[in-house]
Amino acid sequence: MNTVIRRCPKCGHDDLRKQWSSIDDAVDEGALSGPWVCPSCSWPEATLIEVDRPVTVPDDTRPG
Repeated sequence: MNTVIRRCPKCGHDDLRKQWSSIDDAVDEGALSGPWVCPSCSWPEATLIEVDRPVTVPDDTRPG
């Protein structure tokens, strides 16, 4: 199953904070029209890419 995520065209960072099941779903939810800033470089534009499977976000709240 594919998953759609945002990618920063400037630095190449894959933003895993929000994921969609299709590009159509992402566009319908405003993935490219709403405010977005790359969490890595602060670039204000994104592209949508498909990845092969759902991506898990690392849990930054785990005790060290």
